Amino acid sequence: MDGMYFPEGHDHNEWQKKKDERLAKWKSQRGKTNKDNAKKEEPNNPSQPNKLSLSKSLTATLMTKLGVCDGDAAKIIEDVMKEVGKA
Repeated sequence: MDGMYFPEGHDHNEWQKKKDERLAKWKSQRGKTNKDNAKKEEPNNPSQPNKLSLSKSLTATLMTKLGVCDGDAAKIIEDVMKEVGKA
């Protein structure tokens, strides 16, 4: 080897040993992060969409299909959310 990729006089066996140690350490830590420590939060009711995403979708629909301005769309959505909360 002419030293194009590694400096002249490097020890390939030492490099391979360090690489294998780093890889083994990485593999041992890899599975620990989410399997044991963290539980995914389950949504309360997966059939109902998130209020924020529903609000965004409704705002976009009101603005594009009906030509309602942003402020009026926000007011309509606020009124709807109040009515839904009463039911």
